[in-house]
Amino acid sequence: MINSVSHGKGQDLFLQSFYESLQLIVQKKLRVPSMHAVIVGSDMTAQPKFESQLRDFVRLNKIQDRVHFINKTLTVAPYLAAIDVLVQNSQAQGECFGRITIEAMAFQLPVLGTAAGGTTEIVVDGLTGLLHPMGKEGVTPLAKNMVTLATNVHRRLTLGMRGYGKVKEMFLERHMAHRIAIVLKEVLQKAKSHPKL
Repeated sequence: MINSVSHGKGQDLFLQSFYESLQLIVQKKLRVPSMHAVIVGSDMTAQPKFESQLRDFVRLNKIQDRVHFINKTLTVAPYLAAIDVLVQNSQAQGECFGRITIEAMAFQLPVLGTAAGGTTEIVVDGLTGLLHPMGKEGVTPLAKNMVTLATNVHRRLTLGMRGYGKVKEMFLERHMAHRIAIVLKEVLQKAKSHPKL
């Protein structure tokens, strides 16, 4: 996960899902490479109580060797290059356009995201990533999605390649500039057709 640590970004639910995915792997005796969770966005001064709860969860469940907290940074490319999947677990319906989601897709990473807000405008469930419900209802589906992509490299790579294709098709600078130009043109036309009284 690459987001500022806060309740709204859902790191607590992500860690529950990660722990559950590790349990599923053991229960089903699956052979997968060692899975790790990386949380980029740590800042003990911003949300000290919440982040302490996250770290306590990790310690109590004895997964310290699998969970890595990275300080908040604007330089996310090295982390995107190092991971296999991006989890976007925002818990807000009004979450706007997710730049980190686009950046991950540009790195050919599949996205495991909540079926809410801006994520649903970017991620196509089953095509460029896998979506799960918000809140506690999403913990088990996210865990299962993690296991699915950990055990199926071909699917993980295919989702990532399709996501990259979507970025090239819809989210390059020229695409965004074109959409902005359309909106500005519409605003100007409306202003001309409705002169002030």
